[in-house]
Amino acid sequence: MESPRSLRYLYLAPFDSSFQDIRKTVYATLDKLGGVPYQIGSPLGNIDRSVNAAYDADLVIADLTSSYPEIMYTVGVAHTLGKPVLLMVQRTEQKGPLGGYLYLIYDPNDLEGLEKKIEEWVTRIVSGIERGHAVA
Repeated sequence: MESPRSLRYLYLAPFDSSFQDIRKTVYATLDKLGGVPYQIGSPLGNIDRSVNAAYDADLVIADLTSSYPEIMYTVGVAHTLGKPVLLMVQRTEQKGPLGGYLYLIYDPNDLEGLEKKIEEWVTRIVSGIERGHAVA
């Protein structure tokens, strides 16, 4: 059985200062769960690195709040590869940028709530992987 320590996570989000606290919360949550984040720096302008990371990662978490094309493209690659993908969008958005998909809608001022929701999702995904289920 695979342990959470061996799972690699890719987190995609805008790389500007307004996402700094959110990014720290996501990485701290993943670290607490024993995951290893796949570090690519900014996904913007690094589409090859993002795609390679999506290929190598076990799980992908993508913040689509600002709908950057590079992030959206990498999410499409991850879906095509059958990777579990958690789509996030801030509550301030009018609607999710991809119709028909479920989103984790979060309040950027409630980082504890965001942490709890990510923990629940990752724990469910890891449990499915450990049981040998294909989870996407």
